Amino acid sequence: MNDPDERRVRRRDDVTDVELVGGTEKRELFLVEHDPAWATGYAGHAARIRKAVGKVAVDIQHIGSTAVPGLAAKPIIDILVTVPDITAEEDYLAPLIAAGYVIRVREPGHRLVRTVERDVHIHILEVDDPAARDYLLLRDHLRADTAGRELYESTKRDLLTRDWSDMNAYADAKTDVIEEIKARARGFDVTDGLGKHPRRKIAAPSGGAMFAIGVISVFGGWFLGGKVIDAVLRRECASPDIPCGGPGYLLAFPAAMVVLFVALTTIWVVFAEAGQRHRRTRYSAIVDR
Repeated sequence: MNDPDERRVRRRDDVTDVELVGGTEKRELFLVEHDPAWATGYAGHAARIRKAVGKVAVDIQHIGSTAVPGLAAKPIIDILVTVPDITAEEDYLAPLIAAGYVIRVREPGHRLVRTVERDVHIHILEVDDPAARDYLLLRDHLRADTAGRELYESTKRDLLTRDWSDMNAYADAKTDVIEEIKARARGFDVTDGLGKHPRRKIAAPSGGAMFAIGVISVFGGWFLGGKVIDAVLRRECASPDIPCGGPGYLLAFPAAMVVLFVALTTIWVVFAEAGQRHRRTRYSAIVDR
């Protein structure tokens, strides 16, 4: 799937760095049982947001653990607001600040404002950002799946027995379990022999990437194979006692192509996996700032 940023015409370039307004915060982290008042609190803030930004907010959703009945959570209401253009801050950020919220995070593709009391986090993303879809996928699955709720809550309770330098460190530690639950929600990952832990699919190269790798492998293998043959023949033919040449040396060409293809594919997968890890970390970290 193409990156949405490649298709969108933005009002200006997005920020390239992470700005954490107020710096790192060490806050007390604890869970409380689900409180039905969270839904009421969300509704009040959703109306306040809609009044402030109007139709600029394409959608407003209650996300995070407080949106899941039966799930213990930190008493912080998370709200997702999607907008057409994250760089057009004058359309949504200024009105939200005027409505009493304060800016906490400004980073590529994401803005976060919160209440002065820090009990409501409003996450602004663009409408086609995969992270926005992932928030709803996780929320809806946890609402419907008891086992998922139990897994997520037990993981959070275990993590909260440790000391965390700030909320971002705690959020990063939840990445793996969040990814596992999302995989279950999508229903396409295989399980191991015990049938308990979904495995994430390896990031396979796309058709275009495979074609490019193949072309590079053919031409690069031809070049490298020729170099190998040339080096071997120079060494062997330098001695009159050793026969040199022959059709067997032509195998160097396909061998070099295969080696190069495997090496390039492996490098592609390694970088793709690193990119996936970055996106998963970003997804889990955003909510807890």
